[in-house]
Amino acid sequence: MGVWYWLSLVPWFFGAGHVQEAGCKELPVELLDPLALLQLDTAIQPSFSNNSSLSHQALSLSVKAVTNADGGVRESFELQSPLVRIPLLCLAFMLAHGWLFRSWKSIFLLIIPLGLMSIPAFLGVAADDKDRGFFIAKTCSVAAFMELMTALCVACASEEDAWPFNGFVHRFCARHLKGRNWPLVVLYLGLSVNILEAVLQDLAFQHTLNAITGLCLVASTPLPGAGIFPYPIDLIRKYDMATQSDLQGLDLSDEDLQSRISDWYVVLMQRRGGHSVFGDLCCRLPISWIWLYTSWNACFMFDNSILNDWTLAVLLVPLFESQRIFCVLQCNGIALDGWVNSHWLQARAFSLWLWFVVDGLAHKLFVHPTSIADWFQLTAEDEVTLRHYWGSLNLAWGVLHLAWFWHRAYRLSQARAEECNEAKRPASR
Repeated sequence: MGVWYWLSLVPWFFGAGHVQEAGCKELPVELLDPLALLQLDTAIQPSFSNNSSLSHQALSLSVKAVTNADGGVRESFELQSPLVRIPLLCLAFMLAHGWLFRSWKSIFLLIIPLGLMSIPAFLGVAADDKDRGFFIAKTCSVAAFMELMTALCVACASEEDAWPFNGFVHRFCARHLKGRNWPLVVLYLGLSVNILEAVLQDLAFQHTLNAITGLCLVASTPLPGAGIFPYPIDLIRKYDMATQSDLQGLDLSDEDLQSRISDWYVVLMQRRGGHSVFGDLCCRLPISWIWLYTSWNACFMFDNSILNDWTLAVLLVPLFESQRIFCVLQCNGIALDGWVNSHWLQARAFSLWLWFVVDGLAHKLFVHPTSIADWFQLTAEDEVTLRHYWGSLNLAWGVLHLAWFWHRAYRLSQARAEECNEAKRPASR
């Protein structure tokens, strides 16, 4: 009940913020004097018709004073509003992911397709056909990614934990998805295509620096399967990598275990104090890749004038949520690599899908977002300068991360080769 209580407060806070902002909006200068005259004629005509000029002057001064006062209130509210909205939306999305989606993925098998109902609601408020097409393509691709990811997690869990789809639906998912490598390959391609889509849009608007950064992200994304760069057995044992669902209950040799460890996998989790088991999609992404993706995506949204307090909050949710899960697992005695976070991808996909659904169905609650340019009062020249330096920083970061990633892959392959040589030496003697 506590989770539903806090989630029910979110629309109230958003609505209250919208009402305050609308009430404190500053009037255009050219409309101030006619409006003052109209208010004067309406309010004081019965008793001050002979002193209209004096009344005009007095009311004009009072309106300007009220406007100045309202402007001060508005500036103070706008200064504090992003600091309130961003943590509030992050908290709501983290509660939705941690307490609803992770434990009830089987129900989300039905909810995710229903989320496509947000598309017609958004079409009525989209600016032009280009925005409509982009939103439809983005929403459908994210929904397809979420549906496949959720079905894979449901398939890896037991049939008893797949309620209310613990019959034919669970058996169908388990038969076609569990233990198969193609769902992970499709999810990897979905992530790469999502990045390449933004790269093409950056190239279309000649944002070359950030576009090259996106290519660095794609080239440094871990691949599903263990055929290219298998982990050495010492590293597998140190961080207990054999916890992925398709390896549990199997008695494998070290060589077989190395050949089946993948950076894309499903892990079975059990909530403390409960008996239900649920699956989480994990992808071992380096922390540097995650933060580079966040900076690159924020720069992409800034280039396309869609970076505001709402979209920034959605971008920050997977950072906070994945770190929360990481800390919880560490507190429960699970050995984890501090430079890798495995739960970021699932939290990112869920937060993006939930934002599309909520923004489409309740668009009026999220009107008048505060953009980066409004926060810092940037001029057009300032935006061009910021775009250039931000893109340059991302590119330098991306090149360094790409070099580190492939150097790390080379070191892992060398460690695996040394282990194989050590294993052959006693046999030769």
